[in-house]
Amino acid sequence: MPARNPILAGFNPDPSICRAGSDYFLAVSSMEFFPGIPIYHSKNLVDWQLIGHALSRPSQIVIRGTKPGFGVFAPTLRYHNGRFYIATAICTGWDDESSTPRGFYVSTDDIWNETSWSDPIYFDILGIDQDLFFDDDGRTYLSVAKRKNEGQPEPTWEAVWGVEVDLTTGRSLGQPTLLRRSTQAEGIAEGSHIFKRHDWYYLCVAEGGTEEYHQEWIFRSRSPLGPYEEPDTAMNPILHNPPHLSIRHTGHVDFLEGQDGRWWAVFLGVRPSSSGSAHLGRETFLAPVTWTADDWPVINNGLPIGNVICADLPSNSSLSTWSDGFTEDPLTKGWYLSQTPFRKEYEIRGDHLALYGNGHSIHDSGSPALLLKKQTFFSGSFSATLAFSPADIYEEAGITVFHSRYGFIALFITKSPNSAETEIVMRWTEEKTHRLKVRCQL
Repeated sequence: MPARNPILAGFNPDPSICRAGSDYFLAVSSMEFFPGIPIYHSKNLVDWQLIGHALSRPSQIVIRGTKPGFGVFAPTLRYHNGRFYIATAICTGWDDESSTPRGFYVSTDDIWNETSWSDPIYFDILGIDQDLFFDDDGRTYLSVAKRKNEGQPEPTWEAVWGVEVDLTTGRSLGQPTLLRRSTQAEGIAEGSHIFKRHDWYYLCVAEGGTEEYHQEWIFRSRSPLGPYEEPDTAMNPILHNPPHLSIRHTGHVDFLEGQDGRWWAVFLGVRPSSSGSAHLGRETFLAPVTWTADDWPVINNGLPIGNVICADLPSNSSLSTWSDGFTEDPLTKGWYLSQTPFRKEYEIRGDHLALYGNGHSIHDSGSPALLLKKQTFFSGSFSATLAFSPADIYEEAGITVFHSRYGFIALFITKSPNSAETEIVMRWTEEKTHRLKVRCQL
């Protein structure tokens, strides 16, 4: 078991964790990238290996046209009666109420084989951040964050609701029950998880949004559908890192009891660089959990999560050095495509990879032929050997540092509009206006 709180470097946000015997498994969000929901395995909660994805075929996931920052939201990973379950939702954007997603779950009895995950079973209740809780009496409960509290005099932006469900069909077995309406100014309650310890049911909820005011609150009840009560003392929020710390925006907690009886919490956070930009995105963190005499959980002894970068991980050099000769399928080795492909966008040809272009450019809202690997270090360099001969000015290929179509820097080869020669072009977006900028190079 870890002696200190490690960052699980390179992992996406919204972590959910479970245990099957002596094996630990972690699932995280994949947003608008394919394949969906990376799954990692560990024996000690520190050393993790990618073993596959829960959503790896178009019958499970369609995210074409998804807005940046949307897609596959916060999964919940659970192990029950020899089978693994992941509940999640695919959100394309918040344009209107009709865009509120309908969540679903997929399942497998062989988590080592990513092709074994089932097609989705959909729930009745709309919302995001689906959580499945399996009670000791055989009943199954779903908690979910809905964008509005329909029927309430003053609807909040998001609130957590719960309902018993039929696991076979996903249908609700009653009317949804309001579990938590946030009392914070932002009016946001999301990322819920229900778990049981002794005779108490606990509800943990992420509140305040996922930026500066992100925090975690805890409640408990004698019933999975409440009513839930707060601690008598000023324990809430049980996790909150102020914006002056090197690790910020902590929240979206999931709890785990280890094989030895000790408890742990996984959660998301960001690590801004010296410039203040958190260009690595949201990452997953791990911290110990203790329990008070009256059975309330305490994360990290009640202290903010400190700067423990690479405390129990390999050296910075090994974290930031890698190469790929593309002798195997890149999607099984931590590479991702931008959105669900219409067809296979690449193939292995001997000792190199052929990426097939399509009609979309890198700054389009569609699905460009784009193969990506998550950045896990603040700065560095990379290169690629490229073989490409554009036939006209609309064909281009190259490399990019990519956050979304609103934030990227691309260096690519294209045909010159003024001659038969090719030219190297740099394209990027302005930080505030998102307008494209282009500069030609020799």
